[in-house]
Amino acid sequence: MNNQKRKIKIVWLDAVGYNFRHTPSDISRMETIGFLEKENKEYVIIKDPLTRNILTNAKHPKEQPTFYIIPKSSIESLEDL
Repeated sequence: MNNQKRKIKIVWLDAVGYNFRHTPSDISRMETIGFLEKENKEYVIIKDPLTRNILTNAKHPKEQPTFYIIPKSSIESLEDL
């Protein structure tokens, strides 16, 4: 199957910023839906990604990116849609 036609959903853990005034209580769980552009043993590249924070349902980021690169080490699940 051509990866560019393969629509997928990824649940993954986002990086968290930290400073001494604000201690995050947990790592953000994110959900990205888009088209698989490339995959290797280290990361996946998603074309036309729609991403939201699972807990808050907030869109991430606020401006729509063309691609997302997600490290495989942060992925909890990946499924075809």
